[in-house]
Amino acid sequence: MLTTQEQQQYTQRNAILLQLGFSSYKNYLNSAIWQDIRYKVLLPSSRCRACGKKATQVHHNRYLLEDMNGACLAQLIPVCGKCHHACEFNRIGLKIGPERATEKLDMMRQNNQRIWQKEDARNAWQFFFAVLDEVRIYLGMDESEQARSLIERFDLARMALPSRRHKKGK
Repeated sequence: MLTTQEQQQYTQRNAILLQLGFSSYKNYLNSAIWQDIRYKVLLPSSRCRACGKKATQVHHNRYLLEDMNGACLAQLIPVCGKCHHACEFNRIGLKIGPERATEKLDMMRQNNQRIWQKEDARNAWQFFFAVLDEVRIYLGMDESEQARSLIERFDLARMALPSRRHKKGK
């Protein structure tokens, strides 16, 4: 349920929408302005602030003119659809305000911190090995003895790494 302050925030949002030339929030979300803002927030590497999965939606932390026209992206948060819905509604399905929803997102993130850490480590290793593969290709173009020696050492090191870890108990 919205507090009086939150109701005022949505009233302010609707006034800003009219100022921007939109008769409704739905029209704003279908506009080229929003699509451009959304694209900037949801870059391919964006992950959901709460769970770390791929972000597909954008949550407004507040509704000010600079947020709505794209001048300020700092208050726009990439989220997945599931987390976005979970943060914007209370237990009985009533909408809550944007600031309380952001607080819920942050609590959800804290609960999912272990998942984030695993994801970050996995991404770091993938990036590391991608760079090493590029170096190996580059060195392969060099026919010097030193380059061949580095390639052999790289291949030996790669083979020495354990394959995927197996879960305990399996």
